[in-house]
Amino acid sequence: MLKLVLTGIAGVISLSEKIDAEKIAMEISRKLKHRGKPFIFKPKVKPNIKQAKDIFFIQFYTELEDLETIRKEGYCFVLDGKIFYPRDTLLRESQPELFRGYFAYATIDNKCMRVYRDRIGIKPLFYGFTKDLVVFASERKAIRKYASPRRLPPGHVLIVEDRDIKIKPFRVLVKPRPEVLSEEEAIEILSRLIPKSTAMLTEDSVAVMFSGGLDSSTIAKAASQFSDVHLITVGLPDSRDIIWSKRAARLLGLPIHVIIIRPEDLENYVEKTICAIDDWDPLKVMIGLPLYVACEKIHEMGFKVAFTGQGADELFGGYAKYLEMAPQEFLRQNFVDIVTLAEKNLERDEHIAAANGVDLRLPYLSDEIIDFALRLPPELKIRNGVRKYVLRKTAIRLGVPSEVAFAPKKAVQYSTGVAKFVKKIAKKKSQSLSAYFRNIYENLC
Repeated sequence: MLKLVLTGIAGVISLSEKIDAEKIAMEISRKLKHRGKPFIFKPKVKPNIKQAKDIFFIQFYTELEDLETIRKEGYCFVLDGKIFYPRDTLLRESQPELFRGYFAYATIDNKCMRVYRDRIGIKPLFYGFTKDLVVFASERKAIRKYASPRRLPPGHVLIVEDRDIKIKPFRVLVKPRPEVLSEEEAIEILSRLIPKSTAMLTEDSVAVMFSGGLDSSTIAKAASQFSDVHLITVGLPDSRDIIWSKRAARLLGLPIHVIIIRPEDLENYVEKTICAIDDWDPLKVMIGLPLYVACEKIHEMGFKVAFTGQGADELFGGYAKYLEMAPQEFLRQNFVDIVTLAEKNLERDEHIAAANGVDLRLPYLSDEIIDFALRLPPELKIRNGVRKYVLRKTAIRLGVPSEVAFAPKKAVQYSTGVAKFVKKIAKKKSQSLSAYFRNIYENLC
């Protein structure tokens, strides 16, 4: 069995003699060198794509045992992420609609090239094409020079065949009708699913990005059953996260590493964050900056894997806006927020982690937890003004102290103190946040 630690993918199909596919593949690999070592190869089969002159796949990896086996056998796939089911998926024919895991996956045969993305969009995938070539990659920046990047929607497959390019759904999220579940039944089910998901994703030693709140505390407590867990907290001096996280860590009985962000370092981190996420949207930058600092330190400390609580707010009704909604309106908006989670949050976080050589893993976004959360009735997500009600009760069942499970939530850009200081920097430059961030994006990235 091959041991694969795969961190990104890309591919190039040239449709004209004018296009040097190998040269483009080399340039893409340099653009994405932060994702790991590139393995550039030509698939042995040639698909039925009119005027296809040359094809190269790029597999990025941090660990890969028996690389020569793949080279000799000429496997015609590249993968970013993990596929848990069916077992040995990459070594035999499988039905992608049966895949369970988080992945961007490309394969080629004598008929066509297909590129798949998991149904929630944990792993990013972008593609572009002109009359002379088709390209795809894990990040937009890698292919922007050659074609206008487009996002492959979660749960969809890109098919390139006979010079046609098609996008089709293969396993998308579907809004089910809520089930009739008692509070106890829901807690019992979720109390099994969270440790199960965490166990599938864990390693011997993991870092947990920790704010001291419900989401990260529950994941940390579950992971501590299987791994040597280290909590990582970042923030400006005397920020809410720094103060509260220390107390929450003591209550959980887990070791914590506190990373203080110095105000004088913020400009540098703003620049790094904007270039990593390839975007200057103020909200994404402000949320992403503390994550960038955490991932940088996690890498320096020697951890390869980091857990976050991403997805819990969407799955279990954690946003304040939901409190003002009637049940049917809440169900509609909640489903929209789940479906758009990748574009709004996941791609940002994945790009930041990849830029720092960290494998970001999201236990709340397992297939089973997503399916369970989609079926939960509104009254178990929000009860008497308490958001994420059933998750809080489950956290207590899993051993999280009630003081932590019911701790109030504050957005990360405020709880870390980042927003306050970055706004001061922009003000000193006599710029709005948008203008300040956009100027960095256009001139440095």
